[in-house]
Amino acid sequence: MMLLHVSGQGKRGYLIGKVAQVEEDAPGFDSWCIDDSIFKGWLIKTMEPDLCKATYIAQGGRDIASYFAELKSVWLKLNHCHPINMKCLDDLKI
Repeated sequence: MMLLHVSGQGKRGYLIGKVAQVEEDAPGFDSWCIDDSIFKGWLIKTMEPDLCKATYIAQGGRDIASYFAELKSVWLKLNHCHPINMKCLDDLKI
């Protein structure tokens, strides 16, 4: 669904990694920043709320078991959305 929307907006290159960041002093930098921000906004809007909180999870005053249980839950959801399939030993280096 995201690919369809992004392609329709002419921003497919951002999704597939073909649009490189423009140097800060280059003429097209401001335009690139605007497009990049729009694209990041689309990504954030399509994320599941439970997965968004992954960047804010902290142990705080909780015991390690409950903290780890919450992390594991988020990791499982992330893996379900985007499984990592190892192809060879070189993948382990990444």
